Amino acid sequence: MRPTFYALGLGLSLGLLGCDGEETADAGLNFEQPQILPDLQPVCLSYKPVRAGSTQTQALILKNYGRQPLLIEGGQFRDIGRPNTFTLQGIDPTAPTGVPGGDQATLQFIYSPTEPGWDYATLVVASNAENFPNLNIFTLAVAYPSDLDAGSESSWDAGPKPDAAYANGEACTEQFRP
Repeated sequence: MRPTFYALGLGLSLGLLGCDGEETADAGLNFEQPQILPDLQPVCLSYKPVRAGSTQTQALILKNYGRQPLLIEGGQFRDIGRPNTFTLQGIDPTAPTGVPGGDQATLQFIYSPTEPGWDYATLVVASNAENFPNLNIFTLAVAYPSDLDAGSESSWDAGPKPDAAYANGEACTEQFRP
C-alpha cells in the first residue's frame, strides 16, 4: 500500500507543476472539461431560523474546476415542501451564464417564508459540467412565528425535521435545530 500511496502523491504533485517544475496559471485545474462544485461541502444549504414574513439571502458560489468554460444553463427547484419559499437570482433564464476555467459564479439564494415551520427543496443547477450536468443542492430551512418576542426564537419548537432532511444525506441531519 505504501508504494502506491507515494506514487499517487508524486503523480499529484507533478500534475500540479508545469513541465519546468514551476507552477502554471491553471495549476489547480486538474480537469480539461468543465467541472462544477459548490463552495459548500457537503452539498446542503441550511439557514438559521428566520422570522416568518421576512427574507434571508445567502450567497451560493459555484466553482469551475475545469479548464474549459462552464455554462450554467439554469436553476430550478423541485421536491418543494411549501411552494414559493425559495428563489434564485444570478442565472439568466434566457442565456447561459459563462464561468471561465478556474473561476466562479455567485448566485443569490433567497428564502422568504410566509408561515412558521420547516421548508425544503432541491435546487437543480443545469450546466455543461462533465461531473454533474444536473447538480442537486438540497436546502433545509426553518421559520419561526413573526409574533415571537425577540430573543426567544431558540425556545420555539418547529417540530421534527421533515423526512426529506434525512433522505437527502446525513449532512442535513446535523444542521442547526431550533
